[in-house]
Amino acid sequence: MLKAVVFLSVVAVIAYFLFYPWLKNRVNRKRIFRWFIAIYIIAIVASTLNAYFLN
Repeated sequence: MLKAVVFLSVVAVIAYFLFYPWLKNRVNRKRIFRWFIAIYIIAIVASTLNAYFLN
């Protein structure tokens, strides 16, 4: 699970630099961060369930 969290963090940093022009606007920044957090939580839950059911 730690490997998945580290991988997701690296992807989040890369995505931050890709979406940086849209992050200059406050409204876009809030919307994008909200989506990132939602996807991050879903991915962590899916990774945890996957590790639980595979073992």
